[in-house]
Amino acid sequence: MKAYQLKILLKNSKPPVWRRCRIPAGITFSQLALILEHITESGACADYEYEFYQAGIQVREWRGETGQAASIHYDCLCASDTFIDGLADQEKWFTFRPGDGRQYRVEIEERREEPIRCPVVIQQKAAPQGPGWLDLETVNGELSQRYPLQWGNRTTGRLQSWRRRAKRANMGSPWPAARRTGRSGGKCPQSPRCGHSPTR
Repeated sequence: MKAYQLKILLKNSKPPVWRRCRIPAGITFSQLALILEHITESGACADYEYEFYQAGIQVREWRGETGQAASIHYDCLCASDTFIDGLADQEKWFTFRPGDGRQYRVEIEERREEPIRCPVVIQQKAAPQGPGWLDLETVNGELSQRYPLQWGNRTTGRLQSWRRRAKRANMGSPWPAARRTGRSGGKCPQSPRCGHSPTR
């Protein structure tokens, strides 16, 4: 398995707001969070969470005693230690909560054998009003620069590098000016460490 095709749908959006993307296999949920936060234009935040409802599993960063499941109905896995392949190969969808109050339904549309060089957004639908998504050329350019893949090595060792790169991008300079097609971002209210307010 080389890649997954995902459709990321903003919950309760009418008309539906979504992006379709392809992401690599063989990465951890921590690494996937950085990619999904970038694709959803949420800003990097440590308080993200995945929920696989059918499997009864939640995945998040474990910090101190926060590794316990929020409900007796869910098992909780550590995002930094768990690769996505096991769940992504078995489940059809999951919920992603980036930590800014929004929720996304992520549908696993395809499991592809063709390798990819970096995450890529291939299609999107924005809200008819509002600042909107970055255009595809801009967001894919950012994804290729921040998350290049090197086949032949497990990507676990690249996690800290990805986090440093995301921190520099989010706190060092504003997002580049770009054409938009209909969606706005917001500051993460969940964690005082984030401090990221995507003014684009």
